[in-house]
Amino acid sequence: NQIASLKRVVNAYIYLNRFDKANIMLEILEMFSDKYRDNDIDYFIKKSMVKIYLKKREIEKSLDILMNARKKYLNNKYISGEINLLLGEAFNKSYNYKKALSCIDKAIKCFRKYNNREKSAKAFVIKGDILSNLNKYKKSNYFYELAGNIFYELGKKDKIIDVLINRGVQSELMGDYKDAFCLYIKAAKQSRDIGYYEGEIDSYMNSGIVKRKMGDFSNAIKFYEKGYLLSKEFGLEHNIIKFLINLSLLYDSKGDYSQSIKYAKQSLKMLLKTKDSHGIANLYNNIGTIYWHLSKYNRALDNYKKSLSMFKEINDIPSIAPVSHNIGLLEMSMGNMTEAIKLFKDSYNIYMEENNYTYVISTLKSMGLLYLRKGDFAKSQRYYKNALQYVHRTDDRFEILGLYIGISSLYLETGNLQKAYYYIRRTIAMLKNPRLNWYKGYIYLNILQYHCRKRNHYFIKKYIGKFIESPELLGDKELMCRYLIMIGKIKMDFDKIVLHKSGDEALEEAIKIAKKNNLLFFEAEAYYHLAMFRKREGDKEVFKKNLKKSLEIYKVIGNKKKVKLIKKYI
Repeated sequence: NQIASLKRVVNAYIYLNRFDKANIMLEILEMFSDKYRDNDIDYFIKKSMVKIYLKKREIEKSLDILMNARKKYLNNKYISGEINLLLGEAFNKSYNYKKALSCIDKAIKCFRKYNNREKSAKAFVIKGDILSNLNKYKKSNYFYELAGNIFYELGKKDKIIDVLINRGVQSELMGDYKDAFCLYIKAAKQSRDIGYYEGEIDSYMNSGIVKRKMGDFSNAIKFYEKGYLLSKEFGLEHNIIKFLINLSLLYDSKGDYSQSIKYAKQSLKMLLKTKDSHGIANLYNNIGTIYWHLSKYNRALDNYKKSLSMFKEINDIPSIAPVSHNIGLLEMSMGNMTEAIKLFKDSYNIYMEENNYTYVISTLKSMGLLYLRKGDFAKSQRYYKNALQYVHRTDDRFEILGLYIGISSLYLETGNLQKAYYYIRRTIAMLKNPRLNWYKGYIYLNILQYHCRKRNHYFIKKYIGKFIESPELLGDKELMCRYLIMIGKIKMDFDKIVLHKSGDEALEEAIKIAKKNNLLFFEAEAYYHLAMFRKREGDKEVFKKNLKKSLEIYKVIGNKKKVKLIKKYI
């Protein structure tokens, strides 16, 4: 009875992230193990240590214990199955998905042989997690449903709730926010009915996240508050930190960056006490993005670099990739193209090693955009085409839509209107998915540019009207700059079209926004088109002055085509 009670206490402390207390209990259990030479107690201690290391993200230590345990219990087929289950979880957390799937399949085979349905269901859940990390959301859902059916037959109500939440996450990742929200609410109700507060807290957190993605910020805050209060009531500090981080992300999405940074710093203060290196590094990455949105580029870069050095310190190679990508995007925005391409290639190599094709597409897309801004259309096309070959390997429509928008922009720049129209049509078809609404402004701008090339007055007026009626479409500064430059170009090319701004006003506003937000490419573009505007008006002095300003910036960016063209004009 003492041993059974100690085991329950250990599990409770591990759940609460009280690893110091759990270790004290494990030391007492070790005394029992030495006294009675009990393999069952010894195995429980090893299993508990693995759980602690997995939670602390000390994956190498957990793998060492498991590899030694696998040798020790080689003749015990059932325990070997359990070890393979834990190895699958550990390899999944170390992003080694191939080994993770191999171990989980061995565990499933073992549990089926011994007819242990509960362990089989647990293995199905972990297999679902691995497939989700590989962006195979439909396959992932299939294994979650298998696990849910077994838990239902066994009457494991808490496990059914966990599966409902996992299924909701898959729907959310596929962009079906409505279905995801329904599953989270169902999970919250069932959790309340059986007093499963952990499930209720997780359901509220996920409901808040999906409401944030839907743009329903007031309801998102209500769900976060419910979960936060429950976490406080039960003293779940790790959940309190998660809610603060999610509130920070919410205010960032809302554009209230001062509130966003406040919650991020609050959660960082708490995280630093836990010494969770992975969590702290992730949060520095988030803070870097908030400072970028605040146009505080040096602070953004400092936080990104802190994040990168921490991930390198703990040798978390897969987490290095997204931070390198973020720094690359920031460097590209500031015109440091050589540094940006180096960082993009670093993240691309890591994603290729992981077979993470969603982010392979994302990185290739960024490289395509970089060369598009440099005016090197052949290289841009090569990277975009390379990204296209991975489209069938992911269920992530968000990255695929971003890729199609990039390709249509490239064909518009090169004047290949037939191919541009083909990809524009594909982007319009994908807009039915509410998760993809973030891209709506970019799609409308490409449509507007297409009709400008076709000189179709009716559609030019129609799509300018869409932006005037829905200013939220111009959600970010880059998009606003592109729109204002487009207005300037339309005013030059189509005198008869009446616009809400004059051409020079729009271009001067674009220059101000680009300067303030360090958007060098758009600053150069705005100066160039303003110069053309002044030339048409006969103001040669201002024409040359603006042209020289654009020339200086194009040289920094490395856009040789524009540099050559401007030198001819001068």
